[in-house]
Amino acid sequence: MTFPIVMGAREAPHPGSRRGSGGKQVRQNLGRAMAAFRRDLDALDAKRRPSIDEAARAAVKLYAKVVGIHPFFDGNGRTAWAVVNYALQRCGLVTIAVPPSDATRWALGRALRQDGSQSYEPLTELAVSAIRDSA
Repeated sequence: MTFPIVMGAREAPHPGSRRGSGGKQVRQNLGRAMAAFRRDLDALDAKRRPSIDEAARAAVKLYAKVVGIHPFFDGNGRTAWAVVNYALQRCGLVTIAVPPSDATRWALGRALRQDGSQSYEPLTELAVSAIRDSA
């Protein structure tokens, strides 16, 4: 199954698509995503006081991986958003709501890139901003 993402530079975004893993690979890929999140949590636990950015990055990475796996025919974004809020709580942060916008779609597109230019930073920045705004 393919799904739309926003690609390109922030100043010149354009529509693109990504193929989810789906099928028999879903369980294996979700297991890998959760294992990576657990490793990120262990690394955070090893620090005395991880920053909001570090904790949000761990949650955002899990969110992007669940969206990228795209395990369902419908509801992947909603499910992944529930996962990110679970992950934020596990990292000791508040849950957030970020309305869909060109900026959020572009940031998610950056996290889902498969051409070597993947970055979780734009999505992390949006999450951190929403966390700070909620305080």
